[in-house]
Amino acid sequence: MPAKCMLIGERPGFEECTHRPPRPFIGISGKYLDLCLNCANIDRSTLYVTNLVKSFLAYQKPTLGDVLADHEELRSEIVACAPEVIVLIGAYAVEYVLDRDKSELDKCHGVPVRVTELFGGELQWNGIILPMLHPASAHYSPESLPLILDDVLTLGKLLDGEITPVQDEIADDALDYRIVNAKELAAILR
Repeated sequence: MPAKCMLIGERPGFEECTHRPPRPFIGISGKYLDLCLNCANIDRSTLYVTNLVKSFLAYQKPTLGDVLADHEELRSEIVACAPEVIVLIGAYAVEYVLDRDKSELDKCHGVPVRVTELFGGELQWNGIILPMLHPASAHYSPESLPLILDDVLTLGKLLDGEITPVQDEIADDALDYRIVNAKELAAILR
């Protein structure tokens, strides 16, 4: 089950849970995802696709209890897959996997970042995270489809090595805070 790229959605829809065997992203959101993957020339069969929560519950957003119930399974999937890139699809996936109170997905979608840990440090993992808008939003807000497509095109460029992730933070030991005068600043900058 190793794959270079893993996609993690939020929770399956009815079609995904009733399909035998269950398969993530085959309903409406799957059609939009497949359309965008085809446009980006990404073969879906090369991706490992899963969800935070494995059960369908009337299209309700996952609760923390739902996510925690399936946490070990997701963690095991990540370890077994050993992806270089994880795509977090939707705000809940971003918040939970990256241990953020608020995903701010409108600001971070489509921007790859290198991380060294998941789930608030519980899992050490050195790879690239790409937050992505949820393809289901294109069904309800058709104007979001170009943004979703752009996220998937970014994934294609990332997988092809055409782009690299941004550095999210500067290491603390690389920072130098001092109060200096002009002469001292000139000496530092030499």
